[in-house]
Amino acid sequence: MLSTTLHHIKSLLTIGTYAPMCELGVVQMKVQFGTAKNGWLPCRIRTESQEYEIDISYMPNDFMLELTNSLHGALSSKGTSTATSPSEPIEHEWIFYRIQDSVVFTLKEYPGSSREKGIGRDVFQHSGSTLDVILPFWRALKELSGRKRKEGFHTHWTQHWAHPFPTKSLEDLSEKLEKTKNEHNQTSLTTSEAPPPPS
Repeated sequence: MLSTTLHHIKSLLTIGTYAPMCELGVVQMKVQFGTAKNGWLPCRIRTESQEYEIDISYMPNDFMLELTNSLHGALSSKGTSTATSPSEPIEHEWIFYRIQDSVVFTLKEYPGSSREKGIGRDVFQHSGSTLDVILPFWRALKELSGRKRKEGFHTHWTQHWAHPFPTKSLEDLSEKLEKTKNEHNQTSLTTSEAPPPPS
């Protein structure tokens, strides 16, 4: 079981080298989480043309679980999946809108918990294929969870964050990513083997 999981993770880490994702014109996004401290978790999201930094509060909702579940939702079906990160009193809504095989990610800032029309503003937006958008968040979550060997992650996390790390949800997301990658590879292979259209 462990060897299978490690194989899945290793293959997912190499998705970035898969040919269709390295085509010219694809804008890459990078997501980084800092170190949780006293109930706050810093996060930075950037592309070549934009960058946004945010400090996420551990209260009142479990943002990390919401984020992991929303990523799984965007992989699983079309439509909108969201997560909310509080920054006391500002809140950010992380919106993943899936249409066909593409996802539009929008980070929307609100002055508080109210969601009245017109009071929110988009502070970051990025679109691309489903894997282009979801993978940077997955990699950031995996990197964050992988720190336990280097800095006593589990002990540190429980001391500085009110909610348990969403280990099971992240495992489910990894499995869904592996399945999506395989489906993507199979579709690409089928397309490349299709006969050319008649002239």
